[in-house]
Amino acid sequence: MKLKYKIVIMVMIAALLPVVSQYVLSYYSVHEVDAAVLEQMRETSKQNLRTMALNVYDMCRIADNMLHDDLKRDVAILDKVLSESGGICTSAQERVEWKARNQSTNKEVVVVLPKMYVGGEWLGQHFDFSTRVPPFDRISEFTGQECTLLQRMNEQGDMLRIATTVKAGDGSRATGTYIPAVDQDGRQNRMIAAILSGEKYIGRIQVLEARYIASYTPVKDKDGKVIGCTFIGVKVSAMESIRKVLKEIKVGKSGYVGVLIGSGENSGTYVISQNGKTDGLNILEKTDAEGKPFVKQMINEAIQKKGEVGFQTFLWKNPDEPAARLKTSAFVYFEPWDWVILPGLYEDDFKAAQLQVTQCIDKQTASAAKVSVALILLSLVLALYIGGKISNPISKITAIARKIAAGNLYEAGQDIKSFSSSKGRGVIAGRDETCELVESFGTMTTMLNSLVAKVQQSTIQLFSTATEIAASSKQQEATVKEFSASTNEIVASSKEISATSKQLLTTIVEVKEVSARTAENADSGQSSITDMHGTMKHLASATESVSSKLSIINDKANNINDVVATITKVADQTNLLSLNAAIEAEKAGEYGLGFSVVAREIRRLADQTAVATLDIVKMVKEMQSAVSSGVMEMDKFSDEVRHCVDNVNNISGKLENIIQQVQALPPKFDTVAEGMEGQHEGAQQITEAMIQLSEAARQTTESLREFNQVTEQLDKASRSLQQELSIFKVG
Repeated sequence: MKLKYKIVIMVMIAALLPVVSQYVLSYYSVHEVDAAVLEQMRETSKQNLRTMALNVYDMCRIADNMLHDDLKRDVAILDKVLSESGGICTSAQERVEWKARNQSTNKEVVVVLPKMYVGGEWLGQHFDFSTRVPPFDRISEFTGQECTLLQRMNEQGDMLRIATTVKAGDGSRATGTYIPAVDQDGRQNRMIAAILSGEKYIGRIQVLEARYIASYTPVKDKDGKVIGCTFIGVKVSAMESIRKVLKEIKVGKSGYVGVLIGSGENSGTYVISQNGKTDGLNILEKTDAEGKPFVKQMINEAIQKKGEVGFQTFLWKNPDEPAARLKTSAFVYFEPWDWVILPGLYEDDFKAAQLQVTQCIDKQTASAAKVSVALILLSLVLALYIGGKISNPISKITAIARKIAAGNLYEAGQDIKSFSSSKGRGVIAGRDETCELVESFGTMTTMLNSLVAKVQQSTIQLFSTATEIAASSKQQEATVKEFSASTNEIVASSKEISATSKQLLTTIVEVKEVSARTAENADSGQSSITDMHGTMKHLASATESVSSKLSIINDKANNINDVVATITKVADQTNLLSLNAAIEAEKAGEYGLGFSVVAREIRRLADQTAVATLDIVKMVKEMQSAVSSGVMEMDKFSDEVRHCVDNVNNISGKLENIIQQVQALPPKFDTVAEGMEGQHEGAQQITEAMIQLSEAARQTTESLREFNQVTEQLDKASRSLQQELSIFKVG
């Protein structure tokens, strides 16, 4: 391509580049601005939703405080009316049967309870509103709140409604329904727990199918035991003032504030919906396009945040809308009423402003494009004119450059001289860059003539030097290879020394541990021998004591023999006396018969005494024999025990010497282990150093190999340079 057209192209590129850049920047800027506006609007919307959620939360909190104040006032009225009526009590004798129905499961049980009186009158069992139940109907009409008297059914604390203004599902009084002390989830009912502990309860509670904000007050008997409670409260759904306010709130163009029940069986049920169209509808299992239950997620997250605001974006379709729209909703949990407050805003409500910004930017981009096209056309005309003025002298210089490139320096020099003559100056009139380029070509041609001559001489010298360098580098490469092999052998030996040192160090550590355990076992054995030595001493002393006691028993046995001998003599004398008495009785005739009988009995007893005495003598002799044998055995055992004590003393002394020697081993093993560890570390350091040295040798070898390659390339280059220089023709 000719220079003229290149200049035109360069000028056009220079003109087009800022235009295209501006257009590209404008294009991406539109999208960036569009995205930034959308993001800013989303962020602003979130802040507005947060403010809205907190405002509604504060509104509910204020209403709840007012409701609590009203409840406290109504409780005071209830307490005053009941007190003025004579109070509440139960009958000690009269009882009544109730069919009690669980308000959660609808299961019925039959219970018999004492009659409960208000002001001395039984309230009866009234299930419809045609019969008034004073004073509770009167209190309800006066306060505008529901009112109930509950009686305790059992020790667990189930509370039975025996008089109430609360309506059941069929429109009758809820009399006969009861609140179980334990909820269906197995947890203690909070209200009943508070009542049974004697405290009032004010808060949210489930009454049949409805939720109430209520106050419960315990009723006690004269002994202070809780026998029931009173209830006064208002339905959460009956708070029309705040419901009306929330329904009238508009968020953006078509957004609104929704309220769902947060927990329990009715979790996810609408309390307040758009224009009240779906109030009471349960949407807990509502899912998004991915099948995620986003409503349940919002409720759970709101309950976990405990009064803090969260956000969720999802597709939502109201009943009267043709298609689902992208919606961003804030959520906050109001725990006293179990409300999840959901102010929501549709994204297409604020996209109109974004569209206006985009249209304005598009108009500006179109105007800039028109101006850019006009500038490009003007640049094309100027480029054609300027390109012709610049390219003509360059064409002449190009012809000279071709001759120089072909090596014909002599002819190129002649052309430059001719081009620089008066005729040439006419072509390149004026001292511009083209004139300077012609002069530079002349100087370059002269210098090239001189340079080529010198290079031809230097090429010969370079070829000779490259040959010498190649031979030297090959010798160095062989030397380095031998050094690398030696280094590898040293590394292998160092690794073997290191491994052997490590194994020896491990063995020494194990021997040290064994010697330590041996010392511990020997020390334990010495303690056991010391204990045995003490035991043997106690045994020796006990043996001596037993021996002395046996000697005493032997002495006592001898004393028994003396006593037995005396008894024998007495028995013999008694026998003689009884014989003389019998003779004298015979002499006395019938007057001595009684005395004769006595004499015979005395003689018989004397004979028995003599026989018993002989037995005692025999047993005493056997006992003396046994005691004598025992004394001899105990003496012999005492000698053996003393001998054992001496042996134990000798063993203890020898074992103590062994323990001292064994205990002296671990420090020596420590010294050896430290030395081996130092040897192991030294071997490792040597190995590492030799590895590094081997790596350095390998790198040196590679460097020499590369150097040889470079030398060969240098040789080839010098040969090629000689061939190339041969084409130059110098004058």
